[in-house]
Amino acid sequence: IDGGMAPVAFHGTIQKEGEHDYFKFTAAEDGKYNIQVIARSVGSPLDSALNLYHVDAKTNKLKGLGGNDDSAGKKDAKHAITVKKGEAYIVVVRDAIGRFGDDLFYRIEVNKAEASVGLSMGDQSRRDQQYRKQFDVPQGGHFAMVANVTRSGTGAGVIPSFAGLPAGVQARFGKVPKGISNFPILLTAEKDTPLTATLADLSVKTEEDSPLLGSFSQGLDYVRGTPVATEYYTPRVSKLPVSVVKPAPFKVSVEFDGAPLFRNGQKTLKAIVHREQGFDGDLELRPLWNPPGVSLPTTLSVKKGVSEVSFEITANGNATLGVWDFFLQVETLDRKKQRYNASPFFQIEVAEPLFAGKMPFASAVREAEEASLQVSVTPGQKWEGQAEVKVYGLPPHVTPQPVTLNPGQESFAIPLTVGDKAPTGQHKNLFCEAVISSPKGLLRQKFAFGGILRIDPKPVVKPTELAAKTPAKPAAKKPAAAKPLSRLEQLRLKAKTSNQ
Repeated sequence: IDGGMAPVAFHGTIQKEGEHDYFKFTAAEDGKYNIQVIARSVGSPLDSALNLYHVDAKTNKLKGLGGNDDSAGKKDAKHAITVKKGEAYIVVVRDAIGRFGDDLFYRIEVNKAEASVGLSMGDQSRRDQQYRKQFDVPQGGHFAMVANVTRSGTGAGVIPSFAGLPAGVQARFGKVPKGISNFPILLTAEKDTPLTATLADLSVKTEEDSPLLGSFSQGLDYVRGTPVATEYYTPRVSKLPVSVVKPAPFKVSVEFDGAPLFRNGQKTLKAIVHREQGFDGDLELRPLWNPPGVSLPTTLSVKKGVSEVSFEITANGNATLGVWDFFLQVETLDRKKQRYNASPFFQIEVAEPLFAGKMPFASAVREAEEASLQVSVTPGQKWEGQAEVKVYGLPPHVTPQPVTLNPGQESFAIPLTVGDKAPTGQHKNLFCEAVISSPKGLLRQKFAFGGILRIDPKPVVKPTELAAKTPAKPAAKKPAAAKPLSRLEQLRLKAKTSNQ
């Protein structure tokens, strides 16, 4: 079907087995166009898949421009292409898993892409989009969630806001600069906040001279069925349910020193659970959000009778720099009677490393008297004190000696003891970790990645070589042979013997 000039819309139904529906449109102007399928969102069971093609005006051949199955976690496909004015394009739609029938209807809209921004909540359960899509804020406590930002035609940072929250409930938001696509939200209720509920508006605007405005929109799967938990009715809602509930019988706080988290570094944090009298059940802690490049445990278990748990937070070499808001959500394990609370936001700075380093290739021999790893250091930030350096990745039976590093030092060596059972061959991916005691706390960072140590076997001495190297003992001197007697001496000796 030729739909003519875009913007345009097409309608159809995937009625026959193996059916692919083809539509053609012509671009009215240069630019970026969105091709959007509308099916699941209006009750169709179609799991749409899109493919786009450009029609060559001279040869009439098709050139593939990509496609899409699920867009942003939704079953309605969407794809964007850049078009040229007056040229033709083909849209192909089908069911992604090959189904067909009179009820697999759809609408396809082709529109020029406009800059936009929007908000949604990520799914917490694969088969239940409604799970954890509401804020149940306990009196005297907190509830935290993570919101997703969708941007089109803009990469600017955004500023979120709430309207219509219950009286006495306050909202805090993690920052959402350019390049960040999700952020934490923390709602807090005072002890005397009335038990109530509202449908609140969550909105966002971009940090630009002419800001774009966006609002919350979320699909909720009201009806699912066979096959494969197909969504049959998934309307979209634009408001968030926020309720104030009775106090949770537990709270959680987080303790840590004030030292920054360096790229390629880590920190130890401690979660402290406070249980009310009469409650001693198992709990689970969830750090639901972290900035790009920063890692935390997915869950932390706090068993009955336990009130503290330590955990590590790490940053890779590309972690996003800045001061970030973190939190821990704490919840009971019984989903039917689940209760929630959250820690207040706690801030951690992700900073550039103090220094970098390189570890050149090194070799060692089993049972050698001397072996070492040489490390060169490139200064970064200023620091004071003395760093204790350890090397990681060494094979068994290779023992490093303690090493320290001082500010401004450009290189150091790590002495090694190589045992007779150390595995021979190359051992890769060695690296160092420096630990520095500072007034703010322990500063920890890794550096000098990619080191290689080759261990050679102890040379074997062959018996012939041993004999050649061992000096021979001097042979015992034989007594001098008697001098032969002349004929005259023989006659004299004979005559002497006869006279006797």
